[in-house]
Amino acid sequence: MARLVKSPPKSILFIQLPLLDHTFGYVQGNFPYAGGAMMAYIHAHIGHDIKMELLPYMLANFASDMLILRYIKNSRPDIIAFTSYLWNLERNLRLAAAVRSEAAPGALIVMGGPEIAEGSAAFHARHDYIDFFVSGEGEWFFSHYLRGRNLEPFSRTINGNLLITQSESALIPAGSIAEPFTLGFIEPMSDSSIFLEMTRGCPYRCSYCYYSKNCLFVREMPFDNLLKALEDKRLSEIYILSPTFDRSADFTQKLKALESRNTGVSLHTEMRSDRIDAKTAFSLKRAGFNSMEVGLQTLNEDVLKKIRRGSDPQAELRGMLFMRDAGIDLKIGIIPGLPGESPETFEKSINTLVELGFAQNIELYPLMILPGTRIREEADLLRVSYQKEPPYYYLDGWGTNQDDIRKLTVNLELDSGFGQEIASLPDFCLPESGELVKSIYFDGRLPASWAAEKYLEYIESACFDFHI
Repeated sequence: MARLVKSPPKSILFIQLPLLDHTFGYVQGNFPYAGGAMMAYIHAHIGHDIKMELLPYMLANFASDMLILRYIKNSRPDIIAFTSYLWNLERNLRLAAAVRSEAAPGALIVMGGPEIAEGSAAFHARHDYIDFFVSGEGEWFFSHYLRGRNLEPFSRTINGNLLITQSESALIPAGSIAEPFTLGFIEPMSDSSIFLEMTRGCPYRCSYCYYSKNCLFVREMPFDNLLKALEDKRLSEIYILSPTFDRSADFTQKLKALESRNTGVSLHTEMRSDRIDAKTAFSLKRAGFNSMEVGLQTLNEDVLKKIRRGSDPQAELRGMLFMRDAGIDLKIGIIPGLPGESPETFEKSINTLVELGFAQNIELYPLMILPGTRIREEADLLRVSYQKEPPYYYLDGWGTNQDDIRKLTVNLELDSGFGQEIASLPDFCLPESGELVKSIYFDGRLPASWAAEKYLEYIESACFDFHI
């Protein structure tokens, strides 16, 4: 087993690093919900005598590794817990190695999150500086570890790394899960929005999704959590984390409650549209749902069966039309390259959406062969080509290759008139005295201007890009 802290821990630092994108998107979306939820759970169920904190917002989103390490060295936490997604895994590993060697050699380092699953790039090499890799709910792990319970039955070693895996029968009851925002453990993002978890688990078994395989049972959080959040005057938008928000038996009653209680907060979530009729669509709008994600993926019924999605594409289209008529802005996700799909059949899906007037709503998502998913098992069995490191993009082997996908993207842009890539830059209008965000202007026509050592002071202390 991994080493234990010498005495009961007195402090825990939760770290969630953002997308590796130094535009405004670098910050947007990095809402540290997981760490906040762990703090709320530990406070409610394990004890109040443990000091817990999230890595401060400005450091998490803007600071270099050097500044984060300095903060860790000064704060000296007993446990450091990293939330790992495919976009921050590699930086997490680098930072954790430096924590062990430089900043806090005696701290226990835990790495969990959606990216931690068998097959992850986290296990391609041995990482002696990580004490526990955790697959499953963080509440379950901390409940066991902080109470000194035996984790041996749940542990195994992969390439020298200790992986602790929560069993399917040990899921945290919905009533025990603590909601961090309404309990005061996390603050709104810079745009006054928050994420709010309302469901854990998914009744669907889409082969490309790890969530449905990892959480076999659907647990609904108390609806009062959402109603309480709506009372917060600081909020402009709530992103409801729930793949099945409309699947609860009392969904109609919930919409009515939202209609009467929502005083202007914009709501956003993800739904299948196959059960949405005109009445429900207008109820959604009145309840505050100004935008909605619809994971259509494809209109090809054979492909939908292959990926175990099991939806009715015609019913989905009808529901989407009803929501559009109600004034809801749709984000329609489609994925090229799925098993059984050809470029020709996929283009038919695009053409149908364009003909129905959804050109500006289409979002083309790359197919990712994620660790722990059924599609990963199928891809390995059939020797399908995909990236072995994050983001695990599909490359070739199911009738569509990367050249086909590039052509499909270009054709979609030509047919719809809308680009599929967003080019954006940080706001360079900030004052020169800014401590965490600064801009440097230089003449790019002069080769000497590109000598990075000229800007070493900035490169070592902040996220730094050359924008050409």
